[in-house]
Amino acid sequence: MTSDTIRQKYIYNTPYDDNEFPLVLEDSFDIEKDKYTSINASYLYCLEEQDFKRVVQNIKTSNIDKVIIRNDYCFKCSNKILINASLCHIMSFVYLFKKNGLKCKVI
Repeated sequence: MTSDTIRQKYIYNTPYDDNEFPLVLEDSFDIEKDKYTSINASYLYCLEEQDFKRVVQNIKTSNIDKVIIRNDYCFKCSNKILINASLCHIMSFVYLFKKNGLKCKVI
């Protein structure tokens, strides 16, 4: 069901700032030296809630505590509203990863 997907639930679980963006600060870590997992934003969009929980569990069991979300969304237009909405969606996943005890940033 659609209501069970992360893409629906993040709207209700993410705190927002006055500009209607997720109130989330990205973590800073050295990509060259630190061990991390890289995940495409488009992959995260398709996950069900249980799938996301499995992804988090797999990351934690591999003794990695850092996640990089790659913004792989490509748009054929330069619509600012669409671009901001996609960034908002990605930052919501940053929040969800951080909520699960992982450091996260977007590139």
